[in-house]
Amino acid sequence: MEMELEEFKDQMNREVESKSNWAATVDLKEMIHRRSGSVVQKIRRSLWIELLILIFINVPIAIDIGVSYPRLLQLNLIWFIFLLIIATFPVLGYLISKTYWFEKQSSNIKENLSHIHILIHRYCQINMLLALLSAPIGYCLGLLLSVPASEPLSWQSLKNILFTSSETENLILFLILLGILLFFELVIYFLMRWYLRVLFGKYLRKIKQLISELEAE
Repeated sequence: MEMELEEFKDQMNREVESKSNWAATVDLKEMIHRRSGSVVQKIRRSLWIELLILIFINVPIAIDIGVSYPRLLQLNLIWFIFLLIIATFPVLGYLISKTYWFEKQSSNIKENLSHIHILIHRYCQINMLLALLSAPIGYCLGLLLSVPASEPLSWQSLKNILFTSSETENLILFLILLGILLFFELVIYFLMRWYLRVLFGKYLRKIKQLISELEAE
């Protein structure tokens, strides 16, 4: 009888411990979900900031270029830049919608967090690439503006203005122009790295930390 009582006590203790562990796991998941929602909200805020910057800075600059330098509208290159700016709107809209979608999810927190992390990380990579591409494009457009209005706006006209018959002078000028371009590339790289880190870097690291905590359960 005494042994049966001890076995009953042991069984009750195991059930209590099991329920306590289950409750602790549920509480941990709820806590991580709340923290995840907070991080995703901050990412959404950064995406809105990015969208507002695009609307109130990039778009006016693009319009000003078209109005102040109508000759550039003859170039396919400037229309390519306008197309990139326009294409950014649906991309940002999609990412913002995904943050709202995440808040409605109550299961698969780890998988959803990983999905958000991948999307934002890829967006940052593409953003950096486009910024680095904008340097040589903007540089070339700036050089083209040196072509007089009496001359056709073409690379051949620019070449005739910049380069002489002296190969030595041409080489020196080419190296100077290349050095200026590389300088702009470095400045844009570090500025964009700082900008993306301020907007998204801290939150991406936080998401990775949350994913690690979920994996450690």
